[in-house]
Amino acid sequence: MILSELIRRGRGERILVVTPRHVLEQMQHEMWSRFAIPFVRLDSQGVARVKQKLPANRNPFSYFRRVIISIDTLKQERFVHDLRRHHWDAVVIDESHNVTNTATLNNRLASILAPQADALILASATPHNGSRESFAELVRLLDPTAVKADGDLDAKRVDQLTIRRHRHSAEVAEEVGADWAERLEPDNRLIDASPQEDAVVDELVDTWLGPTLVAV
Repeated sequence: MILSELIRRGRGERILVVTPRHVLEQMQHEMWSRFAIPFVRLDSQGVARVKQKLPANRNPFSYFRRVIISIDTLKQERFVHDLRRHHWDAVVIDESHNVTNTATLNNRLASILAPQADALILASATPHNGSRESFAELVRLLDPTAVKADGDLDAKRVDQLTIRRHRHSAEVAEEVGADWAERLEPDNRLIDASPQEDAVVDELVDTWLGPTLVAV
């Protein structure tokens, strides 16, 4: 929805979406089917084919207006130079919890892309790991000035930078309504093991775990 709004405002002409490889096709499909935003899906070979069509001094990432590419592809060393020289209206990094470790290539890629975009969107449905340093790194990518020299965060600025939605959020409840089924309490029942299950346990104890040693 954010990308759709940027496009309507004339600020979403050139967009890059970076996702894990296993959700690449799904993300491309959802962008088109849900929001009618077409993206060209590229891999290493696709970028190589683009470079063959262009003069040697032309940036391959300038060829298509809207591109979706996996983080595993884009973090390769061979793309660093071109990425540093290309500007995007918007960059989306999906599963952004994977870029918080400053010692990884994922983080290096995010750090390269962040200053090259007018709008940076870090998306993730994975709960935060609770590390203050990890969260601070995400905030730093969005706005370095929101992280103080001692590592503390500017709370007011963080509120402006982050949007958190979950099943109990008022906005979600208003949109989904009764279509979101409540999770029932578990019904725990004790069931006697079958002879076959007892035999498996006996085999594990006698053969694989070994006999109990008794000190004398």
